[in-house]
Amino acid sequence: MRFKDEEGYRKVSQIEKEELVKSFINLANTATKNIVGAYTRGIKDVVLQTATVKGREALEKMQEWASVAHPSAKVLRKAFYVAAEGACLNLLNDEEKEKGLARIREDNAVTHPNTNFTSFGWARHAGKPRRDGSKKLYSTLIIRVSTPEAVNRLVRGGIALGSSLLVYKR
Repeated sequence: MRFKDEEGYRKVSQIEKEELVKSFINLANTATKNIVGAYTRGIKDVVLQTATVKGREALEKMQEWASVAHPSAKVLRKAFYVAAEGACLNLLNDEEKEKGLARIREDNAVTHPNTNFTSFGWARHAGKPRRDGSKKLYSTLIIRVSTPEAVNRLVRGGIALGSSLLVYKR
């Protein structure tokens, strides 16, 4: 759970963790019944722990319960990332995320049919020119998927992008 403003985070972080967990469990919501613990991380995050993976997934799907903590609270989904070196920068446009995700899904429909590709991005210096002024043609593509099993499949099998097969690094 992330807060848009520091006021919300400060308010929630001052509550005893046991009380915070109890307040979520007392909601008339089956998804919040799976919460077993809570801790703060960083300057705007409160991490809730669940007893099962299904409990975590149920919490991620429902957004309404987070507003009980504070109106600015937002549910963040757990993500798993993999990075592929040597991806052609011209194949995916960073500004058109939906088209890029559709292309990734389409190119990998046969090799990774049930993989939920949730987002992608480029390494930090992907679009910047080199010191000699020439433009980079290839960079590291970072893809976000929903499960650790999907990460393992991508690492083992690589990913198709256009006519290239990219090999992943962890």
